[in-house]
Amino acid sequence: MTQSGRTDERQGGSGELEQEHQILVGLIGELAESMERRRPAVTIGLVDRIAGTTAAHFANEEVFMRRSSYEQLTPHLEEHRSLLLRIDELRGVLRVGEQERAVPMARDLVSSLSSHISSTDRVAVERAAAAAASA
Repeated sequence: MTQSGRTDERQGGSGELEQEHQILVGLIGELAESMERRRPAVTIGLVDRIAGTTAAHFANEEVFMRRSSYEQLTPHLEEHRSLLLRIDELRGVLRVGEQERAVPMARDLVSSLSSHISSTDRVAVERAAAAAASA
């Protein structure tokens, strides 16, 4: 992204996606902390924020990958759908007050989202950006 807030065409949107990754990593860290401290109201609010932020990020990332003809798009989209379903499931469990059931689900979600961002997304965005740059 440029200083004016626009995505630099040479990055093909990857700079914006990286900023979104950083926001998600921060929210994931806050979720882990709120679960450790057993703060259900804060946790529910964070899961809601993570759900919205993740859905928006995945939509942006999917557009970027489609535009750059990312070769592993289908399995990546399946992973996105799976993560979004798990977030929704956690939200439901938290809303009915099943804290004991929510704790391992939240830990697993934190681990899965962190792994997805740090490995799967980084590789996908790098490959898609390289493909876009060579096109």
